[in-house]
Amino acid sequence: MCFSTTASFTAFVVLSLTGAKTLSINKRKDAQMFAAIPIIFGLQQLTEGIVWLGLTHHSSWTHIPIYYFVFFAQVLWAVWVPLSILKIEENPLRRKIMKVCLAIGILLAAYISVCMIFYKISAGITHLHINYYLDFPHNQYPLLGLFYLIPIILPPIISSTKWMKSIGYLLLSSMVFTKTYYQDEVISVWCFFAALISILVYFVIDNLPVKSKFSKQFKYASVNLNFKM
Repeated sequence: MCFSTTASFTAFVVLSLTGAKTLSINKRKDAQMFAAIPIIFGLQQLTEGIVWLGLTHHSSWTHIPIYYFVFFAQVLWAVWVPLSILKIEENPLRRKIMKVCLAIGILLAAYISVCMIFYKISAGITHLHINYYLDFPHNQYPLLGLFYLIPIILPPIISSTKWMKSIGYLLLSSMVFTKTYYQDEVISVWCFFAALISILVYFVIDNLPVKSKFSKQFKYASVNLNFKM
């Protein structure tokens, strides 16, 4: 999270409480991954709070939380977001599109993971925000940055689940805003907006219909009936 150490730790508390409440009201196993998103964002903001402490006190161990934060931002979300939304989507066509998004996310996550091993990552404070410096080859190819948005933004936008589209459009709007006004601190600032937006996960889970055994049996019976006809 951007702005200050206090803001990061405050976000950690708020998101952790929201995430705990979201998990407590979730009644579906296939939505467990999605319900956990606020808590994971809370851990990410806790990590950046530690980065703030390290940078402001010029500590030698700062590179450890920096790598953790970049892992959250660039690797974990590229897979977690499309997979968690795919698991609760029931529309066949939308599921196919989400599977493509997930495949792109997995490829990007694998590529960035390799880059994190072989290339340098550092961070510094600029304009009251943390600027993460990723000395990766893809910095020379901005098009790869656009591909990163596909598994993050497209699945919630095309989802048929209530409240999910709002999350997708807010993520897209916040990215445009961040790229326009915080070009050098995109990773930190957009994660700040995404963390706030993740609070809406509570409303998605709260409005998610509970699957019953009867509905599953009815679905399978309908499929068999159509097959026989």
